[in-house]
Amino acid sequence: MSDLKTYVVALATENPRRAEIAGKLDNLGIAFDFYDAVDGRKGLSSDWESQIDRPAATRAMHRPMSDAEFACALSHREIYRAFLASDAKFALILEDDALVDSTLAGFLQNGGYRAAPILLLHHLNARVMGPERALAGSQSKAARLAMSAFRTAAYTLDRHTAERLLNALSPVQHTADWPIDLFDLGAYVATPEIVGHPPLVSGSSAIEASRSKANRPVSELLSFSYLRRKWRKGRSRKVS
Repeated sequence: MSDLKTYVVALATENPRRAEIAGKLDNLGIAFDFYDAVDGRKGLSSDWESQIDRPAATRAMHRPMSDAEFACALSHREIYRAFLASDAKFALILEDDALVDSTLAGFLQNGGYRAAPILLLHHLNARVMGPERALAGSQSKAARLAMSAFRTAAYTLDRHTAERLLNALSPVQHTADWPIDLFDLGAYVATPEIVGHPPLVSGSSAIEASRSKANRPVSELLSFSYLRRKWRKGRSRKVS
């Protein structure tokens, strides 16, 4: 794993999950660095406000983005920046509520992360297409995403992909999941998932609770990009 750096994004204060995931990763022998997440619980500082574009985000998302969503996107963006400043070829990014076990350790030890430019180890509403490929060090397969899935709890990526995501989030005008169509990034998902996540219950996620419903204009439903996604969706299968 000399070509991989592992980052855990976690709030620095009032966060019992931080110690919990650190203990699990230590027990698995997985070296990692914490990244202190941007804290949007009481609004964003003027420094962070200067790095986001709220009007553009509203246009892109067809709804206002919350401070919690901006903070999450900023946190992932800053990890991309830190990764690109390192000499590692790949990064594993984990959020502090990711559920990790020996499955992840085996996958990392055998270099399974080298299978794709970006690989979601946990995902939601993922639709895939085409043949699957084996993932070294695990019983999972890698399946090509037909379109963007949800969740940023656990994923690996290479330097080129990190650079593209960093540019797409500068300034931030989209949620962390995902400012670029994952199909266009050549993304794959692990199936079965290699990293778990607690089920969402009411009040368990500040980000989920803060999301408002999108109001998409009719013109977008007739756009080439929308019709392209619909074509891919019709030829895909759902795995999460």
